[in-house]
Amino acid sequence: MDLVTIRATIGALVVVGLLLPTAVHAVDYDFVSVYSGGTALPELGATVPSVNTSGTIAFAVLVFDPAANASGYVVFRGDGVQLLPLLNLTDALGVGSPSSLVVNDAGAVAVHYSLGTEAAVVRINADGAFVVLARADQRGSTSYLEFAATISMNAAGQVVALATNPDATASLVRFDDGGVVEIARSSPALVSFSSPTINDAGVVAFTAEGAAPGGVHVYSGSGGALTKERTADACLGPSSRGPVINNDGLVLGDCGGPPLFTTRGGVVSVLLSG
Repeated sequence: MDLVTIRATIGALVVVGLLLPTAVHAVDYDFVSVYSGGTALPELGATVPSVNTSGTIAFAVLVFDPAANASGYVVFRGDGVQLLPLLNLTDALGVGSPSSLVVNDAGAVAVHYSLGTEAAVVRINADGAFVVLARADQRGSTSYLEFAATISMNAAGQVVALATNPDATASLVRFDDGGVVEIARSSPALVSFSSPTINDAGVVAFTAEGAAPGGVHVYSGSGGALTKERTADACLGPSSRGPVINNDGLVLGDCGGPPLFTTRGGVVSVLLSG
């Protein structure tokens, strides 16, 4: 079963075509195999791949080493022509498994790695050198009890994650070489954080709910006061996916289904309604 990268350019006319019954637009796809194995997909042992804007793909897969008579998770990066092993996570961090990873436009790869009751957020730089940005331990030996599996990274290598604190509150935290910045912390008035995303300016977007019913709130922030981008009053509940913020500060979100909307500075545009 092959892992493939699907490259597609979808212009604004495609979105319009979804909304208007007058036209249907075909989109060409290039299918490029970057890795294959002799097993069916459930037995492949690979993470969901990540792709950057230049088409470079990254993933981790369980690889058997005959010399050591052992298997380990190895992070690979490739472009459909050359596949480069970056780091053996098992050798570097211990026996565990990668939950998710993301590759940025510089070719760096961030990984959420689970090790039993512990977890680590790791960034592998483009040259293969790696740094453990943060650790979590459900037994309380670190600053965090656990990290949600989905992480996000920008072009500068800043990584943002949803963390559980020792006092059982939740925090959205941004990690980089300079340390840790807390973007938001849950409170009785702000709960149910989504997974966050980060743009190249270090601005993080996420959704949360208030103490009283009243829609899903979309926020952005970079370590100071939060900006409430909008309240999605039409949402029955939060999406299982976090919103996405681009480098212009435009946030794309949904309600686990329609409506699909964009928002910036309180100005909301509905792209797709139910």
